[in-house]
Amino acid sequence: MKMEEFTMRQTARTLSRALGPIAAAVAASAICGAQAQGLVAKVDSQPPFLKTISTNGSVNVQFPDQSIQVDLNIADDLSGVREYTIEFESPSGTQHITRTKLVAAPAVHVTPSLTVGSLPNSDPDFTVFDQPGTWQAVRLTVKDVAGNERSYNGANLASLGSTTFFLTNNGGYDIVAPTLASGTINTPIISRSRPPKGTNQPPFVSAGLSITDAGNGRISGTWSASFRFCHVDGGNNCDDELILQGESLRKALQANTLSVGTQMRANQTLGQYVIYSLDIDDIAGNQRSYLSTAFGGSTNFATFFPTGATIFINQ
Repeated sequence: MKMEEFTMRQTARTLSRALGPIAAAVAASAICGAQAQGLVAKVDSQPPFLKTISTNGSVNVQFPDQSIQVDLNIADDLSGVREYTIEFESPSGTQHITRTKLVAAPAVHVTPSLTVGSLPNSDPDFTVFDQPGTWQAVRLTVKDVAGNERSYNGANLASLGSTTFFLTNNGGYDIVAPTLASGTINTPIISRSRPPKGTNQPPFVSAGLSITDAGNGRISGTWSASFRFCHVDGGNNCDDELILQGESLRKALQANTLSVGTQMRANQTLGQYVIYSLDIDDIAGNQRSYLSTAFGGSTNFATFFPTGATIFINQ
């Protein structure tokens, strides 16, 4: 018999002798309710914490399926460790390797040995475009079942154990983000009520982006772009937007034209949309971001889009 149950029964018998059965029942109910509230009040409000970290191994990206091993020692006070994420960064800080693990059976103490850097355990994985040198752990987040979360930066982690590994790459690498050369809005004026042929769906808006990429002895090539337009009445918060996205067909190209687009909503707000921002990524994981001067940034997109930098949607 559990101690709580034994105590409740003893209390009920004592009250019955002193007060009579009816009054005793009322008093016992109040006491049990208070005890139950006390039990419910034991809610986990403290996040898990890292006790130690150990990073082992080295990587030569000229060979396939490269990875390192990371040993963690994580503890929680009550609900149990539910999830953790470890992130490593290249010497220049432009490339990253991340591993997230969801604990299938949460426990107050977990000591995982993680494989980091190879698919499917990491996304992205190590590639032939990675920068050689010493990589280091720069972030760890731990979360428990109750939703409490704690984050560690590179300095915090280094104080708890070994956090670096050496990466070898003798074939050249790429830590240079791609650059926008020019662009064309393919649908500067478009009717919301004119669907694609053979459908009753809303139409698509699209643009073409001429992009160049460079490397450090090796060029990875453009991977993807996210091109954001805001309605002129949307304000600085961009309350009504169009996000044109696309991916490249080939890698390792120094220059290519990337097609981006999206299907507008059936109730898309009519009127003029202006460029808010552009994010371009290459295959090596480098990203360049542009923000329009109209929204506090430093890019005048009109200089990149000589034939027009807006999209007008009419009925």
